[in-house]
Amino acid sequence: MVAEEVDGVGPPEGASVEEGIDPVPVLVGAGLAKSNSDARRLVRDGGVRVTGRRLEDGDRIGAADVRHGHYVLLAR
Repeated sequence: MVAEEVDGVGPPEGASVEEGIDPVPVLVGAGLAKSNSDARRLVRDGGVRVTGRRLEDGDRIGAADVRHGHYVLLAR
């Protein structure tokens, strides 16, 4: 994604990395999954990485995944 596409992509309102963020709505919002069920399937099947770490079912995006205080790299 380029900077113009990133505007508005982020965690659900009220979510915090300290508590951990559910990756499902973030994946859908970033366009990496077509739906919540697609995002859950991708995570369950090991098809998503967050800042180099493969997400497993039940994992959350946490403070350790944030780079430079602002960025999380998501990849499928």
